[in-house]
Amino acid sequence: MQFWQLVEDSFNNGIPPFKERIFIVLVGITVFAFPIYLTSYNAVYVTAHYKNKITYLFDFINQYAKNKPIYFFAATTVYAFPAIDYCQSIHASRFAFLGWVPAVLKQNNIEAKNYYLDLMSEDFQLNKPAYVFVDIKDIKANLEENPVNFVSYFSTDKNFQKVWKNYSYFTTIDQSPAYKFAVYKLI
Repeated sequence: MQFWQLVEDSFNNGIPPFKERIFIVLVGITVFAFPIYLTSYNAVYVTAHYKNKITYLFDFINQYAKNKPIYFFAATTVYAFPAIDYCQSIHASRFAFLGWVPAVLKQNNIEAKNYYLDLMSEDFQLNKPAYVFVDIKDIKANLEENPVNFVSYFSTDKNFQKVWKNYSYFTTIDQSPAYKFAVYKLI
């Protein structure tokens, strides 16, 4: 007997026999429990994978930038804020992330770009980040349509050039495909 026939018969003829009820219950549990299993399995895997990858960033910040101001050039907060909070570093920017970059690139709005870069330059002058973490992945979060080299893009602004001349390349932290940061140090 097919499953749907069993269901229809149970409504038409009253309660189905014991074996058929057990079968219906088992199918129901399987249908409803499998998505829960997949969701929980994926959550555990993603959490473990994320924790494994971000540990390298934590270790670097704890070694070099603990309790120091740091700045992230990234269009997402996925790695910046867990690292800043966990390592007790100081967020040196007025922006949580560079969320303005995708919109400015898409619209090619030079006036808005200059406005934001002036604010960033002020942040650099006031907070003097000890380290700057620059997202250098080929495909960056929120910038899939407009890949950008942050340092080159920002260096077209004179105010940014003035503050950026105080930084030199220090190292690269590469945990691809999760993240890849070029790290610049205040000299």
